[in-house]
Formats: sequence, structure tokens, C-alpha cells
Amino acid sequence: MSDHEDHFDSEDEAEIVNPSRGIKANPKIKILVGNFERAFIVSIKSLFVLSPIFAKHVLLGLPKRDRAILCPEMHDEVFECFCEFERLGYYITFPGPLVKNPKDRPFDAKGDAIAAVKQRIFAKRVQHVYSIKGWTLLVARPEVFRDETLQKFAKGILDRYHNELSQSPYPTALDEHVLFLHGDVYAIAAKYKIEKLRVLARKMLLRVIYEAHLTYDFVGSFSQTVEYLLWATPVGDEIRGELIRFCMLTGFIFSPHPQFLHLLDNNEEVRKAVLGGPLYYHFSASCS
Repeated sequence: MSDHEDHFDSEDEAEIVNPSRGIKANPKIKILVGNFERAFIVSIKSLFVLSPIFAKHVLLGLPKRDRAILCPEMHDEVFECFCEFERLGYYITFPGPLVKNPKDRPFDAKGDAIAAVKQRIFAKRVQHVYSIKGWTLLVARPEVFRDETLQKFAKGILDRYHNELSQSPYPTALDEHVLFLHGDVYAIAAKYKIEKLRVLARKMLLRVIYEAHLTYDFVGSFSQTVEYLLWATPVGDEIRGELIRFCMLTGFIFSPHPQFLHLLDNNEEVRKAVLGGPLYYHFSASCS
């Protein structure tokens, strides 16, 4: 779909990608994506194969400058995922920079004593939990928690994981750096009715949430991604229920994190689900 070029190699190619001229045998356009205007050379046919709605939006709904179409509304990494999906049937993500001992990573809050206390509380609550998957398995064990409501809730999430995600063949990095990328791909694919890409992004997003190492950075990225998707998707979209279930499952151990508290403060749907959910009530009562 895209050649990722930043210039034209010939006058002929310049004429082909000019959106104001007539259509040739293999018409292409130059799209400048994101705030830094990364250039993509894209065939018009591939845009329509991906989604007629998306193609019409790009060709008719976006501003133009010189010989290029401007697309500031998308991140270039997201557009690249769209290109890879059209070409391969999936898209690839890579892990971000590694962090040493991320559970103990110090705050960047310039000596904020309250923030430091919240960091220590978070670290203590997750010291024996390595992922949301691990936390779910722990909650589902009757010898650990005898509350049948908790066990049933956790087992329901486990069943969904094993049925849909555990054998997923799609390549993705399992860290917090790709959470928002998958979320953004999902939201835009849903908006422009690219159903196969939407389904793929959903599975990759949920798998990262479920399996990624439970770090302080992860909880921050998770909270921001949830807040964005609840804003970007309509009520009734299936991803909303999935994300709220994860919030209900992890509300107690995530609650010391400032970004998660921000999510609770600013989204009534999440706040009601978490504070009224079985796990938060159980653990708050046991700690009081």
C-alpha cells in the first residue's frame, strides 16, 4: 500500500500522485501523515480495498497542499499499521525501550511525598502479581479466595481469554508501549468500518492487557488507553465492556496509581463499575 518515500523520483511520479490531476492506469497519491508530516505514497486502489469509507474521507475530506494530501488526524505509526494490514492481513508491533525494575521506578514528581507513597502502595499490592493474567488466576483459586462471586467473575474472564486470545497467531509486543497504538488502530478501524482490522486490533489490544508485565508504567498506559477508547467509541461497542471488566478486576490493586484515579474521577461508567464491583468491595472491606 505504501512505499514510505519522502520525495518524488521523477516528474512522471509527481504527476501520478498529484490529487488534482486526472486518474492514470495505476494512480497513486502522496499523503503527509501526523504532526511531522511523514510521507506515504499510496495507491488509490489500495485505499478502496481497505475501506471505501476511509478512501473517500482521504480523497475528498482532507485538506491538500501542493501535490500532497494532509492527514494530521492520524499518527504515522497508526497509518503504517493500516498499510501493513492492507498488504499482509495483519500488522506488526515491536517492544519499546526496556525499563530496569519498573515496579520500583522512582517518580518524576520532583520529591512529591504523596506520589512516592502511592508508588510504594502500588508496588506492595502487585509484588506477587506479574500480569493481569496472573492476578486473574490467583483470584479464581478457591483455596486463595473463598468468595464464589470473585471466583465466578475471574473464571469468566479466563474463559474468554482461552477461547479467543491464548492461541492468537498475531505478532505483537507484550508491553505498555503498544497499548495506545492498538487502541488507536481499533478506534479508527471501527470509525471507518474496517471490520477485519477492528477485530484484529481488539484481539491484540486485549492480549497485551492480559499478558503484559504488570508495571507502574503499564498501569499508566492502560488507564490512558481505556480513557481514550471510552471517549472514541460509541456506547454499546464491545471493547468498552471488555475494558470495564478489566478495570473491575484490577480496581483494587490499580487504585494507588494517579492515572487510574484520574480515570475513575473522569469517567462515571468506570467509577460505578469499579467501586461497586465485587473485587473492590471485597478487598476494601478486608483492609478496613
